[in-house]
This record gives sequence, structure tokens and C-alpha cells, in this order.
Amino acid sequence: MSNKGLLELQLLKGKLTHDTEMMGKMSPYVTIVFKQQKFKSKIHHEGGKEPIFGDKFSFDVNDATEDIVLRVWD
Repeated sequence: MSNKGLLELQLLKGKLTHDTEMMGKMSPYVTIVFKQQKFKSKIHHEGGKEPIFGDKFSFDVNDATEDIVLRVWD
């Protein structure tokens, strides 16, 4: 059985626990690190604590144990 294949990742929406803005709404985005490559979603301007993204990413996976790191930023 092969662990190789194409992984498709779609960012749907976020449910953030706290607001980092004193005035106005946050404008969050997501960074993804996979195999020393860095990808970035679109910025969801004034998305607040529940941004809706819709971005799609595809990765060639050679091993099912490879790490993907997602971080949400404002």
C-alpha cells in the first residue's frame, strides 16, 4: 500500500477564541508550512472571530507522516 498521493486542503472558516483588535475587526489569514514551503491564504478583511476563507491548496504527499503546520494571523 502506497502513502503517496495528492492532498487537497480547503480552508473553510475559522472560529477564533479571542479578538486581538481594540477597535474594529480582525483581518485574519492563514499560513501553511509543508516540506519547507510556505503558503498564505487571502486576507479576510474585517473577518473578526469567524472569518470565512474558501482558499484551496494542493500538496504532493510522499509519506503520510509528513507534517503540515497551519497558523492563523491577524
